[in-house]
Amino acid sequence: MTHPALAAPLKVRRLETTRLVVTLWGGLAVLDLARLLDAAPLVQVVLIAVLVAGCSRGVRRSMALCVAGIGWLLVNGFVMHQFGQLAFVGLGDLGSALLLVTVSLGAAGGAR
Repeated sequence: MTHPALAAPLKVRRLETTRLVVTLWGGLAVLDLARLLDAAPLVQVVLIAVLVAGCSRGVRRSMALCVAGIGWLLVNGFVMHQFGQLAFVGLGDLGSALLLVTVSLGAAGGAR
């Protein structure tokens, strides 16, 4: 006989928030590896966009926007500027934000 808590179905909604953690820590790991391999900043942005797309797949749009926001903070603070400083420099920041939001919402699909 199994314990009732073990037999309960896993709630997918509860797992959505783990995507935020995966985006943050996975993004930091990706950026560390990219810096170790001397990847260009554009390559780092693309790698974060791929991570954002993966973490946004099939979630609600609001969660997808949160994932894109974390991705943008990683790109802005750790790719574009030294020492993790957040600074806004104009069209480059706007372009990376739009890229990440578009990728994230596209990966989320029609989920509400």
